[in-house]
Amino acid sequence: EKNEVSYSFKRQTLADGTINYTADYNEGTPTSVKILTGTHTSVIHLHPKKSETAGSIFSFQDMMALNSLYNDAHIYSQEDNSIALLLLCPDPLNNENHNVYALTVKNNILLNDAITNYFNISKWASYTNIDKRLEAIQNDLADKYIANKNNLEAFFLHYFENYGISLYKLQNNTWNQLALTNNNTVIILPNN
Repeated sequence: EKNEVSYSFKRQTLADGTINYTADYNEGTPTSVKILTGTHTSVIHLHPKKSETAGSIFSFQDMMALNSLYNDAHIYSQEDNSIALLLLCPDPLNNENHNVYALTVKNNILLNDAITNYFNISKWASYTNIDKRLEAIQNDLADKYIANKNNLEAFFLHYFENYGISLYKLQNNTWNQLALTNNNTVIILPNN
């Protein structure tokens, strides 16, 4: 559990209409892992326990990965909303427990524009090296996650509210979509 790992899934519809998934495994570094896109439509990855609160929910780099996953996937996958980025991560309030989240794209134009705009704000202009800029963004967000660990899901939903995404949490073997009320309370949306 020292490094991030990922399983990237390819979705294939067989001649008889059956959907088949195959997975490709990757091991990364303590702070990142390769996520395969293109013919892959969903990915689950692990933020190691030692990442603690800073790794307790999706990072900015994860948002970039979701955007790439969505943009590179086949049209049929975009239409049926099967594109998802999943995360197994430490619970910010109890590092011995884990949470499982999923992100899906509601609006890929909003997601793409929000990432591009945030990546290029003046706050990051002094970082001319792209990798150093991303590292600064990641560290800044990690500090905010730590400062908001008691209400991390609400903070995440508010921070990324204009990114065109949906956040789900696995609870009791059920995926629940989380949303934020006007008074910053996290609620579970009813299943449609």
